[in-house]
Amino acid sequence: ISQQGKEVRFEPGMVIEVGYSEIQKSPNYESGFALRFPRFIRLRDDKSIDEIETLDGIRERYRRQGGNHGA
Repeated sequence: ISQQGKEVRFEPGMVIEVGYSEIQKSPNYESGFALRFPRFIRLRDDKSIDEIETLDGIRERYRRQGGNHGA
C-alpha cells in the first residue's frame, strides 16, 4: 500500500464494493476520473479480481450520469 496525497494505491488482492455520490472528470488521477464522496460498502469475497469494474465500465457509468461533472 502506498499513499501520495489523497491517492492510495495497493496491489489487487481482494474485491471491495465502493459507494459514491458521482463520478467526476479529474486531471489529478491517471484514470482521468475521481469518485465524489467514496465510501467502503463491503468486502466482496464472492467476486474475483477478474470480475472487477474496468476503466471502460467507469467511462460508461460517467456517460450515463450525464458525463458533464468535474473538471
